[in-house]
Amino acid sequence: HLKPNHHLAMHYEAIFRRFGPVYAWWLFAFERFNGQLEKVNLNGHAKGEMELTLLRDWISKQRLNELVS
Repeated sequence: HLKPNHHLAMHYEAIFRRFGPVYAWWLFAFERFNGQLEKVNLNGHAKGEMELTLLRDWISKQRLNELVS
């Protein structure tokens, strides 16, 4: 059995013909952001606390980025 990525590779030609160049439709930036969200320590928060924790983490990273830039 093929893994999903290997199976997808068999269809690259048809995909490129149908949708055009990869840079026009790839989702790397969104996948990278999802990876960053997964790294946030939520400490078992629930009932709205998780969203607040994610927001606070995002704000602290943005503030740090502004200081460095």
